Amino acid sequence: MGGEEVPGKEVEEVGGSGAPENEDVAADTGDGGEKGQDGVDASAEPGKDDVEKVDGGEKQLEGNGSGEEDGVGQGTEQAITPRAVSESPLFPRFAPMSTLNLYDVTKYTFGTKGESQKDSKKSSSAEERQKDLEEKYKKRGMRRSVGAVLLLQNHRFPHILLLQSSKRPKNFILPGGRLRPGENDVDGLVRKLQSKLSPPADVATPPEFEIGEQIATWYSPDFSERRYPYIPAHVTKPKESHAVFTVQLPDSCTFAVPKSYQLLAVPLFEVYDNMEQYGPVITAVPSLLSRFHMNFIGG
Repeated sequence: MGGEEVPGKEVEEVGGSGAPENEDVAADTGDGGEKGQDGVDASAEPGKDDVEKVDGGEKQLEGNGSGEEDGVGQGTEQAITPRAVSESPLFPRFAPMSTLNLYDVTKYTFGTKGESQKDSKKSSSAEERQKDLEEKYKKRGMRRSVGAVLLLQNHRFPHILLLQSSKRPKNFILPGGRLRPGENDVDGLVRKLQSKLSPPADVATPPEFEIGEQIATWYSPDFSERRYPYIPAHVTKPKESHAVFTVQLPDSCTFAVPKSYQLLAVPLFEVYDNMEQYGPVITAVPSLLSRFHMNFIGG
């Protein structure tokens, strides 16, 4: 993809109101008044006095008579105004769409940095990873993790940033990771993004990540990599919860990832309905973003 590169790594781009009601208006006959043939008080003066209180407001009653003081009216009609449909606080009729600003890929610089000791110790073996998760579950309980949806654009096509490990090249993940005990989601996600994506302070200014809305929570019923957007009925103690957030990128910045990872910008149309390659969490992102307005800036 386009964009200046930090030496050492190449970046791949892969409702409305209710219906009006017509109702007959009962006219007051008054004392000694005579009714016209349409049942309207003939002694009533059409005009400014023919006003009915409806729904806390006033509606003018229009007479069909001559309009004179002694004239006999031929009938009245109720003025029709639309009635507002009451809204539920849980389900507003017109919920505002959240906006995500997508800046052009050429505004970002991509590079690599040294690998942390923790990352270097991570095993590529599924058996070893599962054993490690089981041991940590016994000590800490359910694992809590977070993932970030980071978007940019290329030729006005939205792209999502994904991490790919060189130890597991077929595995794609959202930037993020496991939370510390007692750490809240937002603080933990900022910490993980800075750890995974920010360049060393002596190379460039670390980007500021603006955490947006939580768009999903996934659960693992066991120590495998299976995840569901709900807790299965037969599961009483899920082994992991994974919260996914939108994150607004700055208009330009420098990324640097550990050497054992690649940072890929993947078109959303490639991710959509591609469960075999990207798994359920990433594949669901395009659908979850359908309620957002994407504002393409630059390019």
